[in-house]
Amino acid sequence: MKNNIKLLKKLNAFLMENNYIKEAESIRYLIKQAQSVYTIKSGDTFDKIGKGDPQYIQAIKDANPGVDPGKLQIGQKIKLPPPPYRPNEDLQPSSLIIDFIKREEGDFESEPYQDHQGNWTIGYGHKLEAGQVLKYKLDPLTEAEGEKFFAKDIEVAASFVRRNITVPLTQNQFDALVSIIFNIGTGSFFESSVYQALEKEKNLQKTKTLISSMVSVGDRGTGVPQRRSRESQIFGLR
Repeated sequence: MKNNIKLLKKLNAFLMENNYIKEAESIRYLIKQAQSVYTIKSGDTFDKIGKGDPQYIQAIKDANPGVDPGKLQIGQKIKLPPPPYRPNEDLQPSSLIIDFIKREEGDFESEPYQDHQGNWTIGYGHKLEAGQVLKYKLDPLTEAEGEKFFAKDIEVAASFVRRNITVPLTQNQFDALVSIIFNIGTGSFFESSVYQALEKEKNLQKTKTLISSMVSVGDRGTGVPQRRSRESQIFGLR
């Protein structure tokens, strides 16, 4: 069963890459229908079985409507659906995009400052919570600490793409999305027309076009429009 699911995933990726959207959706349906039986072991919970992945945990609950997650018994059989389809789960931000983001964010800042939207920021574009501003005004951020913030923020953006984008991406497309999300945050990206075009409509060309126009009123007169143009170019590279 697992080998069959892997083959279906590869076929689905091939169809998506060649723009056979309807056919790919049919394959995805078969993947979703495939499931195996799992035997509960000592210490098992749906959270543990689902590896802490909210989407997968919910899929397990949906596949077992008559099972109480709080009353699992050793030896009990449950239906185990395949993990959510994530064709980009092995992608990592390239060294090129990491350097690109640092250049776009500007020089390292050891003390808090407000960006053009009024967000308190430090290091390489790291957003501060309200209670952190005074702390770093009194005790400036070291560059080593700034690198840790930067690495964490990069991973937040990359993880969002891996978990929420089911269109198979090239390295350049993945990199461009990581840069955008690093800059605007996961919430803003999730609500954007770019996300709609990419994930809901599966339209890569429209996505590229929308990236370059992904600018708010407050961004005008800053370097953001030029950054979006460059990210759009990266997204379109082969």
